[in-house]
Amino acid sequence: MYCVRRKRRVLVSLMLSSFICLGGGCSSVQQRWEESQQGDLPPDSFESVDDVTAKAREYADQGRVDLALNVLRASREKFPDNPQIAELVASYQQSLQELLLTLEQQLLLIETRALTESIPLLEKLTQGHPNRQMTQERLLQSKSRLASHEPELIKCAVEMEQRNIWITRRCAAMAYRISGSTEARALLAAAEQRIAAVEQAAKKKTSQREARKRAARVEQLLTEAELERQQGALESARVKINEALRQDPKNPKVRQEQTKLQQYLDNQVEVLMKLGDSLYRNQLTEAAISVWEIALELDPDQQQLKERLLRAKTIQKNLENIRSAAQPDMR
Repeated sequence: MYCVRRKRRVLVSLMLSSFICLGGGCSSVQQRWEESQQGDLPPDSFESVDDVTAKAREYADQGRVDLALNVLRASREKFPDNPQIAELVASYQQSLQELLLTLEQQLLLIETRALTESIPLLEKLTQGHPNRQMTQERLLQSKSRLASHEPELIKCAVEMEQRNIWITRRCAAMAYRISGSTEARALLAAAEQRIAAVEQAAKKKTSQREARKRAARVEQLLTEAELERQQGALESARVKINEALRQDPKNPKVRQEQTKLQQYLDNQVEVLMKLGDSLYRNQLTEAAISVWEIALELDPDQQQLKERLLRAKTIQKNLENIRSAAQPDMR
């Protein structure tokens, strides 16, 4: 098991070097490795503590935490016992340790998953393989290695509980799959409970953010609708109010503005209807039709307007037919 852990640490170091290289934008892992082996930087490279911390943060932001630590450590000779530098060193050391631990646990999960997926295949292979003894030995070795991962997975679930609850769940689930132990089951249940709480909190936060966004949109629509109503653009104002109602059907301000707008619409329709009636009585049928059509746009459900329009258009059509029949044939 010691050899397995040592091999895993070597892989973690290589992964970390590649990760830092990608974060820093260097051309190769080898170039990044040579940079990290240059040793302490000259203490006189920086004029002030602010210069030191700025350079360290620049490296850290690029994902090159080890170089950030090199800069900070080299500066201790020139700025001994500086609390700002000491605080950053402690912070970056912890970040580096956290990253190494996370990578180790991820490698453990990858190895465990590979074993769990290979064992069923080895079992099938053993049944029909001509060299059955050899495949059986491979199968037993794989099962033994898988069983040896169970304590490591339990340890992973415990260590990562306060760091990364999702890795904790994966480690606990793998351990429970291997052994079905009470400890693994308890760790898995606790992890799933915490994750459910986290997801619920995130859902609530998203819902609150969407509610604030809707409320802001409703306020904007109400402001625009009120302005358009005051300017006489009643149809446009109604569109805005309807949209606000879709956003928040129970909003009392929207309902109040809808009532106010409807009163304006009713008054406008009544005025237009009377104007159309006056034009119609004076035998200005075409003008009356135009006015009533405008009124119908404001109130599409007004039955009296529909009846007036139908009657006026019928009369207008009959008059046109009479005029057409009265015209002499010019052929």
